[in-house]
Amino acid sequence: MNSNFIYRLVEVIDSVLKFMVQLIIFLMMVLIVSDAIGRAFKYPVPGVMEITEEYLMVAVVFLGLGFTQRAGRHIKVELFERWIPQLKAPLTKMILNAIAIVYFGMMSYYAWVHTAHAIQIKKRSISELAYPLAPAYFLVVIGCTVICIWLAIETIGALMPGRDKTE
Repeated sequence: MNSNFIYRLVEVIDSVLKFMVQLIIFLMMVLIVSDAIGRAFKYPVPGVMEITEEYLMVAVVFLGLGFTQRAGRHIKVELFERWIPQLKAPLTKMILNAIAIVYFGMMSYYAWVHTAHAIQIKKRSISELAYPLAPAYFLVVIGCTVICIWLAIETIGALMPGRDKTE
């Protein structure tokens, strides 16, 4: 497979996830406003807070990880770069990306284990709706996997000057 094809494929997946995050934020807004209006008239929307906490916020945070990495908008500690300009070197970037890949890779793996366990025991929320929780855990797997791919692409780009498409 061509590396350009892989980059474009991950870019399309990431764009779909970004669009999903935008829809989810809109859905959260509609649900929470509806619930607030319903509470004013003593008819709240059942399960809004639980679904928002256990699904929608998880989706917003984790499905947006890849896009945030690709856009270069993750939080960076630049404190030491003022005093030690060499920290901006490609080697430092590769080392930090490798650490991040290990971290998010472990998160993805353990989220997958947690997802499989939740499916096996048919884990459900404790709310009155009793919806399954495995899909929410799987959102963590998706988000962490996508950011690992972007970090790997960025690291490979740092190894080959002029080929880093993420900057």
